[in-house]
Amino acid sequence: YKEGEITHGDVTKSIFAGLLYSNTSTTGNAYFFDNILITGDKSIDVTAPVLISCKIISDRKLRLETSEAIQEQKLSVNCDAGIGNSVKIYPTTLSTIYEAEFSSDFQKGKRYQFGFSDLTDLEGNTQDLITKTTGIIEKPDSGEVILNEVMFHAPKGGQEYVEVYNISHKLIQVSDLRITTRKTDRSLNTGFAAAESLLLEPNELVAFAI
Repeated sequence: YKEGEITHGDVTKSIFAGLLYSNTSTTGNAYFFDNILITGDKSIDVTAPVLISCKIISDRKLRLETSEAIQEQKLSVNCDAGIGNSVKIYPTTLSTIYEAEFSSDFQKGKRYQFGFSDLTDLEGNTQDLITKTTGIIEKPDSGEVILNEVMFHAPKGGQEYVEVYNISHKLIQVSDLRITTRKTDRSLNTGFAAAESLLLEPNELVAFAI
């Protein structure tokens, strides 16, 4: 007789199915599965792919992650600041990771805007144009990001903030920075980090509102 039936509407596409069960030391091997039937109509994919992230990984290469496999031969990637269009886009061993190669080198300390045209999945759904901003991210050394101003007693209607200044020649990911205080034993509190992935160029500043 049929032991049970389930419909899982969240899964719209898959290439395999499986079962997971957990047992205790008392049940041992007291499980078996037989006559399992998986049915369903093929789901029609009408959702365009999403560009999740992009990251410069070498002097001339940009790595991008998509929400699903794409037709990389249709994708066009353009970069500002005189870099121009990519000369080659190819997949990696992971189905949602791709690399775009350019003919000119990226420079440290600069912020670049990339435009992605015709991001198309295997079913033909397309995102026409997506823009992302990134650069060669570097970790700041001690003293390269300084406290520029602290508003510790804001006027009525104002807000307290801490302003930091990038005095280095590096492009810094602001979300990698953390503002904190010391405990009485000189150890650091947890503090907080910026939620947004902002980029801080050389000689730029940003304020953390508290």
